[in-house]
Amino acid sequence: MTVRHTFECDDEACLAIALLHDVIEDTPADYDDVLEGFGREVADGVAALTKDMRLEKDLREPAYDAQIEAASWRAKLVKLADTVDNLLDSSRPTGSGIDKCRRAIEIAGRHPGGDLEAAVRRTEQILTGATGG
Repeated sequence: MTVRHTFECDDEACLAIALLHDVIEDTPADYDDVLEGFGREVADGVAALTKDMRLEKDLREPAYDAQIEAASWRAKLVKLADTVDNLLDSSRPTGSGIDKCRRAIEIAGRHPGGDLEAAVRRTEQILTGATGG
C-alpha cells in the first residue's frame, strides 16, 4: 500500500516486489519459486531485499546495504516503503527504525532512477514529521 499510495507508483513489477519482499525470509519459498511464479525482474528484486541470515549480525547489515545499493530502482523503492511502513507502525519511532529509514534514504538517493527521486523526497518528509524535525 505504501508503494502504491504513498509513493504513487503503479509499476507492476515494483508492486509485486513489494507484496513479496519478505517471502524468501519468512516462508519456505526460495528464489526459484519466486522466479517461476513471477519472473526474473521480480525474483531479483525480492532476493535483493532478503538478508543473508547465515551471516553474523555485524556482517549481515553491511552486506545487506551493499545488496540494496546494487539492486534495481524498484528494490530500492520497496526498501524505502518498508522502512516508512515500519516507522509509521510504531507509536513512537525508535532509534533503530529512524536509522534504517535514513540508511534507505541514503542508498536510494545515491542512485536515482524510476520513481526513486520522488520517493526519497517523500520518505524524508515522513521521517521529518515522525521525528519532529
